[in-house]
Amino acid sequence: MDLYIKKLILWPLRECYSKKEVCFKKGLVNIVHGKSRTGKSAIIPIIDYCFGSDDCFIPIGEIRDCVSWFGLLLGHGDGEILICRKGMANAGNTNDMYWEMGKEIKVPELILANNNRSDVKRFLSGLSGLTTLPVAQNDEKGYSTPSFRDLMAYLFQPQSLIANANTVLYKADSIKHRKRITEQMPFAGSFERGKDFILSAFGRGED
Repeated sequence: MDLYIKKLILWPLRECYSKKEVCFKKGLVNIVHGKSRTGKSAIIPIIDYCFGSDDCFIPIGEIRDCVSWFGLLLGHGDGEILICRKGMANAGNTNDMYWEMGKEIKVPELILANNNRSDVKRFLSGLSGLTTLPVAQNDEKGYSTPSFRDLMAYLFQPQSLIANANTVLYKADSIKHRKRITEQMPFAGSFERGKDFILSAFGRGED
């Protein structure tokens, strides 16, 4: 699956300010630098939040207080996907999300929710080509199905993980997540089916 981040976007609570964008280049090592306490460490938690995390690890302070929506512009072959999630605004994380898919997306100045977290996670799971069948026994909820969220273990290496000699994968430091990663690992390489999902989303039946 060819999926990569083109932009991280922040929409301000106060409409007198313009949205802020952090751009990334495909196929290169992107280095974000700046003074201390300017938001660099918030980038990975923002990405995780936009990808539908249950918990929010975006640092408490100015970013949470001043941002109305967090968003990611994704590239995927010959198209783009815009995924946004409503900011917390001191009220905890939210399930309100915005989703748009097309050949070339013009990032709007104003975001209004058109979807929810559960549906966006299902879309991302389909895009990834993951099976929709239950594959592993979960003691709490019966049989569990692989989710796009399970793939986060292979995507992120935050500072706390790099400095931890006792774990290798994101969130693998808890028994619950470590067990789920082990169960879903055989399906993490089955991304080729995501190509068919993309083609059908664009109304194309073949290359």
